[in-house]
Parts: sequence; structure tokens; C-alpha cells
Amino acid sequence: MSTWLQEMITASALMGVLLRVMHPELYFAGIGSMRALVDQPELVKEDRDVLLILQVWSSPFSAYYIISNHTTPSY
Repeated sequence: MSTWLQEMITASALMGVLLRVMHPELYFAGIGSMRALVDQPELVKEDRDVLLILQVWSSPFSAYYIISNHTTPSY
């Protein structure tokens, strides 16, 4: 399992708590999607990989974006 995923467990759970408080409908939609994947992993092509990831994925978000630069180029 990815070290990044394991290191993000606490931070992901905290973001999930914040989402639950700020936008409960979005939180429950995300949790529902995760439950559907656990119950029916064949819905995705890499079902074994998804089940492994869901064991440590502790957030209702499906992805995270990281901005690593300090400046954004203007267009």
C-alpha cells in the first residue's frame, strides 16, 4: 500500500469530519459511493486494487489536488 495513503489517514478523516459538518449531503453521497464500491467491487476495472485502497482511504472525497508551486503563471 502506498506510504502516502497511510500517512494521510488522519488528515483525510479530519477533512471528512469537516465535510460532514459543512455539507452533509455531499458527505453522505461520498460515503455512499465508497459503500457501493465495497459491496460491488466489480463496478470498476481494477477491483482488487480498489478494495485495498478502500481499507485505508478514510475520506468521502474521491481525490485530492496538491498545488506545490508558490506562484501561478498568469495567462
